[in-house]
Amino acid sequence: MSKDFEEERFKQVIHYTVSKICENIQHEQKDEIVFTKQTIATIAEITYRQSQIIANDLECFAQHAKRKRITVDDVLLCARRSPSLHQHLEEFKQKLASSSNAK
Repeated sequence: MSKDFEEERFKQVIHYTVSKICENIQHEQKDEIVFTKQTIATIAEITYRQSQIIANDLECFAQHAKRKRITVDDVLLCARRSPSLHQHLEEFKQKLASSSNAK
């Protein structure tokens, strides 16, 4: 598969997921909130661009630590500016660790 095809496919997946999330919100709010196609496309584009930034940061963090593998700690480092997200990810990390220890 070409890189362009994979990138376009990724954008399509993001757009589909964003539209489903917006549909769910609209349904939960009993159509009090309406998302236009333009709004959904804009949210999808922002999500795509933000994912590119995060992926680049993750690569840089791993390279800085002289690793070829991205670790959970790199992901936590990306979330450092959002305390609630960082806490959520820390809890998720602990849950993963405890479930792998239970096996």
